[in-house]
Amino acid sequence: MSVGDARSAGQREELSARIFAHFGDKDRAISSIERLLAAPSDGLFAVPVTPGILRLDPAFDSLRGDPRFEKLAIGKP
Repeated sequence: MSVGDARSAGQREELSARIFAHFGDKDRAISSIERLLAAPSDGLFAVPVTPGILRLDPAFDSLRGDPRFEKLAIGKP
C-alpha cells in the first residue's frame, strides 16, 4: 500500500465515522475515530481530524458524553 492509499483510506475512515455518528451508531463511530487518529490522513475536508476537531465539529455531537469519545477528544488513546 502506498502512502497515498493510506491517506485516502483515512478519508474513507473519516467519512464512515461521520456517517455512523449521524445515525447514532456510537460503537462503530468511535471505533472509526480510534483508527482515524492512529494513522496519518489528509482529512475528508483537507484538514485531518484531531482531538480539537472532535471537540468542535457538530458532526460528532451525538457522541458527546460518551466517555470513550471524550477521552479521544482530549487526545488520550
